[in-house]
Amino acid sequence: MDISEARGYHGHTIADRATKVDLEKKEFPVTKTLGVVWIVQEDKFSFSFVSPSDEMVLTKRNVLKKTASIYDPSGFLTPFVVRAKILMQEAWMEAFGWDEELPDRFKMEWKRWFEELGELGAVRISRCLKEDKKLRDVTIHTFSDASEKAYAAASYIRHEYEDGTVSTRLVAAKSKLAPLKVMSIPRLELMGALTGLRLTLKICAALELPRNKATFWVDSVNVGFWVQGQSRNFKPFVSHRVGEIHDESSPDQWRYVPTKLNPADQGTRGASVQELIKDDCWWYGPSFLKIREGTRGRVSPTSTTGTQPTTTR
Repeated sequence: MDISEARGYHGHTIADRATKVDLEKKEFPVTKTLGVVWIVQEDKFSFSFVSPSDEMVLTKRNVLKKTASIYDPSGFLTPFVVRAKILMQEAWMEAFGWDEELPDRFKMEWKRWFEELGELGAVRISRCLKEDKKLRDVTIHTFSDASEKAYAAASYIRHEYEDGTVSTRLVAAKSKLAPLKVMSIPRLELMGALTGLRLTLKICAALELPRNKATFWVDSVNVGFWVQGQSRNFKPFVSHRVGEIHDESSPDQWRYVPTKLNPADQGTRGASVQELIKDDCWWYGPSFLKIREGTRGRVSPTSTTGTQPTTTR
């Protein structure tokens, strides 16, 4: 069976990785590129990374080199990788030299993280974003969140089929570390919301979906208040970012989600590989995405308890 013209994830050719599959032998190849593995028989992606040897000296240079070798362009492993980003920033703040051996407290955290690299082979991600059914509607749902250490966004595609069923899949995710300069949580959550918006625009362009098919979910009352307001009423930091949000989306597209149902929370705090594997909310989004449209809440300038948001601008 010649599959040289077959297409892979998001339309990229795979001719350079596998050209023929002999179905009679019932042996399917497993192709690997930069640590990303395509398991043909399951038609799923996985990861293959080797933990560093015990002889490796844990310096800033060495841990950065190993961390940078994690190839995850779609951000599927964001909750796991953000742990390393946070550790690297903490080491940077301590002003260690590039080739200076890290203190024991850092070594323990790095060794624990490196030991989990071998467990990434248990991760399974469906290559196809939809099921083989007749479609009724397709929408994108992006969640964003922030902590004092990082902010993140995760985007999901929701397919509604003519038989009434619904499927959801994680499309992409992205996290960034909080700036070294102290910044309020509401402002960090606004930066997370903007990251989610930019990620969504790229996804919509790649999948050829109109922007009005996107919905943005935040658990911050402040961000909801800002988005529903007028950018000129806020101080420059908030005004500029809210202005971009208004330019690229409509306030009606922004909705509120409780923190416990927000999958982006994992991308700001981190998770072990085993926690990540078992986290259905991360891979498929919160269960309410499978509920019909029109029954979900919108972002309100007041919280669910009726109190006003903080006055941080």
